Amino acid sequence: MLSILIPTYNYNTLPLVKELKQQLDISNVVYEILVQDDAGSLFLNENSEINNLGNCSFNRNIENLGRSRNRNLLIKKSKYNFLLILDCDVIPKKSDFITKYINEISENLEFVYGGISYNENIKPNNDAVLRWKYGIKREAITLEKRLQEPFRHLLTSNILINKEKLRNPLFNESITMYGYEDLELAIWLKRHNKSVKHIDNYVYHINLETSEKFILKTEEALQNLKQLENNRILPKGSTQISSTYNKSIFLKPIFKKLSYFLLKKIKSNLTSKNPNLLLFDLYKLLYFFKIS
Repeated sequence: MLSILIPTYNYNTLPLVKELKQQLDISNVVYEILVQDDAGSLFLNENSEINNLGNCSFNRNIENLGRSRNRNLLIKKSKYNFLLILDCDVIPKKSDFITKYINEISENLEFVYGGISYNENIKPNNDAVLRWKYGIKREAITLEKRLQEPFRHLLTSNILINKEKLRNPLFNESITMYGYEDLELAIWLKRHNKSVKHIDNYVYHINLETSEKFILKTEEALQNLKQLENNRILPKGSTQISSTYNKSIFLKPIFKKLSYFLLKKIKSNLTSKNPNLLLFDLYKLLYFFKIS
């Protein structure tokens, strides 16, 4: 028995639900698919069609709850203990996606991550190359590498869990801004000696925002990181950016001045058709100094 939970916001989730349902019906597993829109206003007609599919439901929050609370609401509503939690803007890479996860279900299961991938053969528009390139180089980690550092390479966009063996609520609701929910959960899993298994069961991330929007979301995430570390929700130096900042804090006046001169120039590269990820790393570091 399996509950599939898909939090969404202003996104057409119907194609994902149809693909999952097709695989589930072949598997003969008892299942439900729950989609929860976080008070969005787009694609409501398309997503409402989910309610016409057997064992599937779509609901919309009256007010925006935020990423963590919306996910926790889905977990609370789920019927079954084994939960497959997917981001709304992914699609299974292979037709045996559901079968692979069903084969992982057992009494000992705590947390399984299937991985995320990007289609390298379909290059996006020039104004969206940064997100695509970042995904390929920084998020699409091979299984071999994930196995070496299981808690480091962990995203919650494609996970199978046993809700009875993890904390409740699963996602930290004190994180109200965008970013680092995955890191906070990974740190908790490691601290409590939870079993995190990595398998080869990838989904494609298919919704690539423009480079401008991705940079804005990155800046928002860095603001959140600063707040989370200051409030001790995350430990100091929990990321490479904040760790480098702490080690170089004596250079803070210099870096803050550099940020005013360099951020705009670096951004020109990042929004081009050939963005440099090392410059993106520098951009994030300079921005973190700027807001600190």
